[in-house]
Amino acid sequence: MSKIFASQAAWDVCDETIQILGGAGFMKDVGIERWMRDLRIFRIFEGTNDILKLFVALNGVQEVGKLFKKQGNMSTAIGILQKKFLGGGMGALKTKVHDDLNGSVKMLQGDITKFHVATAEQVIKHKKGIIE
Repeated sequence: MSKIFASQAAWDVCDETIQILGGAGFMKDVGIERWMRDLRIFRIFEGTNDILKLFVALNGVQEVGKLFKKQGNMSTAIGILQKKFLGGGMGALKTKVHDDLNGSVKMLQGDITKFHVATAEQVIKHKKGIIE
């Protein structure tokens, strides 16, 4: 996930830089065109970002699907996953990081919740077809 985020963020920054510079951004003497070529390969090495995103999604959905199949209802499966990923509550993660990172913890918790909701919605929508 870090590889996907870092390579995409770097690409977006470089793309925006070229947009701001206009035609000058493509000139060799400015150097941005080289960054763009170099950054493009980061999105391909060690697996393309598109394939890695699918892999992350598959792992998330499989976990929810297995629990759903075992527990028989979605609310029990969701409760188990919340305990697993959030340590029984949002505050548990905050005790494991430095105070300077509390803002990042809050963002991570929000992303975990969004991912959790999205996977649960897909399992509910596609039922057994997504589990098997």
